[in-house]
Amino acid sequence: MEKIFKLPDVGEGVAEAELVEWLVEVGDTIAEDQAIAVVTTDKANIEVPSPYAGKLTWKSGEPGDQVAIGAEFAKIDDMKGDAPAAAAKPAKAAETSAPKQAAPQTPSVPQTAPASAAVSSGSSKVHTSPAVRARAKSLQIDLGNVAGTGAGGRITHYDLDQFLIAAIRAEVSSGSGPAVPTPKPAPAPAAGPKPAPFVAASSHGKIQVNRLSSMRRAISKKMNQAKPGVPHFSYVEEVDVTDLEAMRREMNAKADGGEKLSILPFILRALVLSVPEAPYVNALYNGDRQEVHIYDEIRLGIAVATDKGLMVPVIGNAQKKDVYEAAAAIRHVAEAARDGTASRDELVGSTMTLTSLGALGGIASTPVLNPPEVAIIGVNKVRTAPVWNGEAFEPRQLMNLSCSFDHRIIDGQAAAKFVAAMKRRIEACEI
Repeated sequence: MEKIFKLPDVGEGVAEAELVEWLVEVGDTIAEDQAIAVVTTDKANIEVPSPYAGKLTWKSGEPGDQVAIGAEFAKIDDMKGDAPAAAAKPAKAAETSAPKQAAPQTPSVPQTAPASAAVSSGSSKVHTSPAVRARAKSLQIDLGNVAGTGAGGRITHYDLDQFLIAAIRAEVSSGSGPAVPTPKPAPAPAAGPKPAPFVAASSHGKIQVNRLSSMRRAISKKMNQAKPGVPHFSYVEEVDVTDLEAMRREMNAKADGGEKLSILPFILRALVLSVPEAPYVNALYNGDRQEVHIYDEIRLGIAVATDKGLMVPVIGNAQKKDVYEAAAAIRHVAEAARDGTASRDELVGSTMTLTSLGALGGIASTPVLNPPEVAIIGVNKVRTAPVWNGEAFEPRQLMNLSCSFDHRIIDGQAAAKFVAAMKRRIEACEI
């Protein structure tokens, strides 16, 4: 008889959950209370146990899909009238019986649990997941002696860790052997589906399409409530450009009539070299589909003031340009924007933006994002200031990077990591 299993309530106020992983396949025979899938909400990852024993005949969705609470999740044939299914029976005795001798370098785990964790070892059924059962077998632990702290007394990885730690402490305190290392904790559940690989896209290279996780969607909702539209935040970092300015002046002295370099192409180089450490900044956010498209090509918008207003012409494949090519490209798109000769390809398709107010004297700014981009990097003026070197003050040339990020996609720590990578390259002249 086929029974329909609906996704149960997985948390207060949760209307849907994201499917992270199926632990079983259609056709598998499963036991009652066996975990068949992992789902995630904005609060936690949760294993979903089956309320029925039998054969899985249907499952809903693929990893990354959203499943509403109460929606049909799986179908299970209880196989009544069929031959008894061995896999639906309680775990075999060999699985729950400890061998007479522990493996080398494995602590001898007493098969009578400490009083604080003891349960009836004669229990007819142990409620746990196949992963926990396999781990207990590898550690030679009788699950009948482990107290479960999960829902309905379910035994979790945490419970195994606590049982092992208690057993080790008991062994050490009894003087029966030397202290042994505390076992490694169980691995944390996966945070969500793995990002999709880069896939072929338009003529502007490849993109990686990632659907927002439940947690990321919850953050997006909260940020929009706090700041409707595009809830961005700004992050300002001071950078010492003394050595970079010295290198720039030396390069210009040797130019012999060639391209003269401002500081902007050096900032561009630091930016494109830092993107691989934080690829999420070179992305576009599709709010309707709640997807982030991460690009391998950096199509860098350059904010340009014109008589008609602000324009953002685009430098394609900015990551492939050296500092001289970057300088020439910046000059070209700026002139094309001002005289109206920019091509269509130079006016659309930017994936992030670089803006500079340095020539106007500002020491900090709060750049506004260019949607659907999620990051904009602002360059402020270079100023000379006294800096303590540990023994005395010395004049150094300092500049602020004022950057803004879409908080629905990028958090403060992620933004700081990217800007720190730029700062490191600028100060070390790794351009």
